[in-house]
Amino acid sequence: MQQRKNILKTKTIIIDNYQKYWINDTAQGHLIKICHGTNGEQVTELDLRWPNRKRDSTNRVVNEKIKSPRSI
Repeated sequence: MQQRKNILKTKTIIIDNYQKYWINDTAQGHLIKICHGTNGEQVTELDLRWPNRKRDSTNRVVNEKIKSPRSI
């Protein structure tokens, strides 16, 4: 069996004139808002989503059950 090596890729985002940030929980993950610009007039959003998790009715993170092709 051939093994695949995990290759870590890094992305660096530089935001000049950074002012403030907010992190909000969402049903699928997190939303990060970054306020920047000369007068704070710009907002960049990072919508971070889990591939197989969600929040339940109590806002706890749980794994989603993945349906097998046979059960569809």
